[in-house]
Amino acid sequence: MVDTVTKRYNLFITKGEIYFRLGNGSSRYQLNTNHSMENNTWYHVAAVYNGTYITIYKNGAKLSGSTLFSGNIGTNSFNVSIGQRTGNQRRWKWQYR
Repeated sequence: MVDTVTKRYNLFITKGEIYFRLGNGSSRYQLNTNHSMENNTWYHVAAVYNGTYITIYKNGAKLSGSTLFSGNIGTNSFNVSIGQRTGNQRRWKWQYR
């Protein structure tokens, strides 16, 4: 499945890479970084858009790279989802112990 985000943003982790994508309504901009993540370990991952650049942080440290993005972030009517793709039935499986 190809993700064609053009009117919103998303932050996700897959196969050892952290991705942050922004769309301005017609184009998608992406920053991804290969950064090791261990099972059974909590991490704080944040993505920032400061009006000029997209940046990713892990546990408070800026990860290498940034992507130039200018303009407004596009909007849509989707709700915020944590642990699943919008319009998709694949959900994050977790449990509190």
